[in-house]
Amino acid sequence: MRIYKLDKKNNFIELEPETLDDLWTLNIVLSEQDLIGSKSTRRFRVEGSKDSEKKTVFVNINLEKKVLDMQKGCLKVSGIIVSGSPEEYVDLNSYHSVEIMLGTKIAITKQRLLSYEIKLLEKSKKNALLPKIYLVVVDDDSSLIAKVNVRQYDLVAEIKSGKAGKRLDSAEYRNKYFSEVYETLAKQEKDLVIIAGPGFEKEYFKTFLSSKSDAKKFRFTHVNTTGITGLNELLKGGNLNEVLDEFRLQKDTELINNLFKEIARDGAICYGAKEVEAASASGALKELIVTDKYFMENYNKTRELLSELEANSSEHHIIASNTEAGKLLDNIGGIAGFLYYKNTK
Repeated sequence: MRIYKLDKKNNFIELEPETLDDLWTLNIVLSEQDLIGSKSTRRFRVEGSKDSEKKTVFVNINLEKKVLDMQKGCLKVSGIIVSGSPEEYVDLNSYHSVEIMLGTKIAITKQRLLSYEIKLLEKSKKNALLPKIYLVVVDDDSSLIAKVNVRQYDLVAEIKSGKAGKRLDSAEYRNKYFSEVYETLAKQEKDLVIIAGPGFEKEYFKTFLSSKSDAKKFRFTHVNTTGITGLNELLKGGNLNEVLDEFRLQKDTELINNLFKEIARDGAICYGAKEVEAASASGALKELIVTDKYFMENYNKTRELLSELEANSSEHHIIASNTEAGKLLDNIGGIAGFLYYKNTK
């Protein structure tokens, strides 16, 4: 997220989403009656003609409705136009929709800017909502290692295999080669490493990693090319998104599995709106989990709950309802939490 201005005193933010996660964050942060300002296009009838033409205008709309489409990469916000320019092309008090895409600069004036909303935006600004990801494109000549940075990457290292034709035993060169790649990655703070390549070398690397303690941090996929071209293919193609989706699903699944384990043993947890609200009011709520469906259907109540959690330094997680983990949580009310202590009443 690129944040140009954040004025807490006047509840004003000027920003530009750069990733799909940024759009998801905006969908959580924006609420009814927020004032959204953005460039837009409107069609006008040419005077003295039946033809019409499009004009680019800047409009401020009073938010009434929002729809997030992650597949299209679009957050559509709709409401009544309250101001805009050029004035001759702005139809005040008419209903209008603005499509917020990656790279769309918008201005937001909120009725009330809450601390958890600021933290969500700051996390997006630092890319903290994304895992720390490294890409490795490997073949039998060399490996390129890069760190993902929004929609691009920063090169970390290029490691030569040291292969010398058929004179060098393949197991010998691979063990030395893969050890150097692994040791380079071991120095990095990382959540996920994606290994890709066009041939069998990545499969040999997979075997090499199988005995490593952090092997679960590595994922494997295919690209058709090597080197810089392979990195670009991986970053811009669909394979990276598929692996990231799998990674996020795994983290959410682990969270929900832990929740249901605690439910099964009657542990220090709560679920359902009444139990969670009571736990928060008593200061017993350590960590909140809520689906985005529940959040949107109970927007004002959930915002207030998150404000209470911020005051108590408690953590929160918002997970997607269209995943298996999200569906399981929705089946028990869409909201749950881990407690500091179990209520014995």
